[in-house]
Amino acid sequence: MKHTVVKAALIACLASISVAASAATFDLSTFSLSGTGSSSSSFASVSGTSSLTGNVVDLASFSWKFTAGDYLPFNDYGFFSTPSLGQVTLSNVATVGNYGNSGWKTYTFASAYTGQITFGVANALDTALPSTLQVAPVPEPETYALMGMGLVGLFAARRRKAKQA
Repeated sequence: MKHTVVKAALIACLASISVAASAATFDLSTFSLSGTGSSSSSFASVSGTSSLTGNVVDLASFSWKFTAGDYLPFNDYGFFSTPSLGQVTLSNVATVGNYGNSGWKTYTFASAYTGQITFGVANALDTALPSTLQVAPVPEPETYALMGMGLVGLFAARRRKAKQA
């Protein structure tokens, strides 16, 4: 009886974590591309003067990387915009240096954002050498909790099997 109650509680906990984790992510493959780029459910890349627009629900943060394909004075930049925040510059050539990159960074909203969001990159003063902005969802803490619970379950099952042998 005791094991049945523990199993039921564990299953309920995993189910609630799974629902919370899936609600906090966004699918980039549903976004509309304008210009040059590509997207899948978990990764998007835009270059030149291009943008990717879509809707999100409860977006807390996202990962991004800007790669400068240009040099100063051609200050290309990567950005995102929302109706409430307007355009927010993530990085530019002046920040990363000629032909440099920002490395992967995370942007976190002050509170979870729901609505339309656009990710983009703009060539400044020329179109010969395009820069690139890459975007990816950040796994939320619930995702890590779900993975941890799965590992604990695997460990417990293996330990139980070893005791029975």
